[in-house]
Amino acid sequence: MSIVKVPDKNGAGIRFTKGRLTVENCRFLNSESGILTANQGGTLIVRNTEFGYMGYGDGYSHNIYVGRIDTFLMTASYSHHAKEGHLIKCRAKFSLIMNNRITNENDDTYNSSYELDFPDGGTHIVVGNIIQQSVLSPNTAIIAFAEENNQIWKENALYMSHNTILNNKTTTNPLFIPSSNTPDKSIVMLNNLLSENITNPAGNVLSVDKGNQKYSKSDLNENYVPSARLYESLKNKIEPDINSYLPGKLKTEGISLIPTFEYVHPCKTVPLKNPPAIAGAIITNSE
Repeated sequence: MSIVKVPDKNGAGIRFTKGRLTVENCRFLNSESGILTANQGGTLIVRNTEFGYMGYGDGYSHNIYVGRIDTFLMTASYSHHAKEGHLIKCRAKFSLIMNNRITNENDDTYNSSYELDFPDGGTHIVVGNIIQQSVLSPNTAIIAFAEENNQIWKENALYMSHNTILNNKTTTNPLFIPSSNTPDKSIVMLNNLLSENITNPAGNVLSVDKGNQKYSKSDLNENYVPSARLYESLKNKIEPDINSYLPGKLKTEGISLIPTFEYVHPCKTVPLKNPPAIAGAIITNSE
């Protein structure tokens, strides 16, 4: 592990230009960028990997910056403590982001912008993640979708299911940034667990909003495990057949909105013995 800094302020641990790259069991810390890709197609796969303390501080360098490639897959990984930049920024045509911890924590130095940013739209599956916005974040919203452009890719859709999402700011803020570029009916929200100071976006960007539940911050421990009281209150309130909201094309490719693994900190997952009974990412280990 080495610290990467360059004159143009976006020194990266890995610069991925084309082809297929798998990154597994690695750590990217204290550089200007963790992984930075070009815009020339290809596939990037990230597993069991940590990204932290990244960013020059001008908002243009990020923990992970995925350009206009074909496919981005990330699982069992931990992205945290970005300096002004985003924890994950992704311009890919398709991404599958499952069972990760995407949290800026609450230090008094690091102030990531968005936790997830999909500025060019595309199709993105976000399942079983822990997502947290810190009190110091300069943005009110946690996630941005098609904020900059919705004309790059033919299809634009964001599917979010069984994520646990926390806003640590003292104000009540929207989950998604309002943007005139975000297509109507392009976001599907199913069985997510949101802190009580998060609101859904105004307008018509949500296509589906079912099985999502709110919680008090005091009902989760430091690893986002729900208390026994919260667990009992959430049981049997999920939307059951959430894969019915996926288009047939994605289902035939083996995509599912139902998590079969659960994130274990740091950078691990464990298989679920049973299908989820409650909303959120941590669904088996009530205290």
